[in-house]
Amino acid sequence: MDQLTLPAIYPLISALCVFFLGLFVFIKNPKKPLNFTFSLHALSISLWLFGTFMMFLNVDNYDMAIFWDRFIYGSVVFIPAFMYHFCLALTERRPNKLLYIAYALSIIFFFLSRTDYFVYDLFVYEWGVHTKAAFFHHIFLLYFTSYVVIWFFDVYRYYKELSSPFLKYQAKYFFAAFLILFTIGPTAYLPAYGISIYPFSYLSGLVFSIILAYAILKHRFMDTTVATGKVVTYLLTFLTIGFFGYAVSVLSSTFNISQSYQVISSAVLAGILFKPLFVAYENF
Repeated sequence: MDQLTLPAIYPLISALCVFFLGLFVFIKNPKKPLNFTFSLHALSISLWLFGTFMMFLNVDNYDMAIFWDRFIYGSVVFIPAFMYHFCLALTERRPNKLLYIAYALSIIFFFLSRTDYFVYDLFVYEWGVHTKAAFFHHIFLLYFTSYVVIWFFDVYRYYKELSSPFLKYQAKYFFAAFLILFTIGPTAYLPAYGISIYPFSYLSGLVFSIILAYAILKHRFMDTTVATGKVVTYLLTFLTIGFFGYAVSVLSSTFNISQSYQVISSAVLAGILFKPLFVAYENF
């Protein structure tokens, strides 16, 4: 495993932010369709970003880099289905044929993504690597783009029909957050076609999380309430643990310690530090 680099930090930060935002929304009201479908979408986004982080850490290991990119597509292929399912919950509509088609296509693309007919080999760039797009990857992009367009069309139409100021605010924030995510984020597909673009796209998850976290704190979207102080305490705790995890990675790479040991030691360190750090920041 290579030493942690700046391009690898982008997807890691975004993955953590999106994951904990989705987890928070789910825990607050897991039975509400809006919360549940949002958490599914957040999970697929965070797995995409985490897999990218791991792929960037294995740029010199051909087999592992391909393994992690296939891991990435294992979650990415479900993004259109989860996104549209969330759209139906947001606009208060029942599941329809478009949703069933989305899930069916996602399952088909999941199995195809395990093969060389979807992605194969590697492009190597200065900032990292990416697998090469094959025939079914092109078809998947058509599916992905179609459902992104449908999502924005449906949410915009829903917004225009609303009379409630609160629901209008909610729709507006979701529209803005998803617009950032799905205009910047999809540029991450370009390296699959031999186009070297610096991976700022992986920060889209961070911006997405910030917009929606602000909406939750200020407007209590998705029936969520939280004390601002708690949010700051959790944020400081995770940032500190992340710093120590980075230090472990650097030291392990310096002394040529194996990848498995790095992962285990980082997980053990996080488990040991979380509670005392949280208590310390809470009492600060």
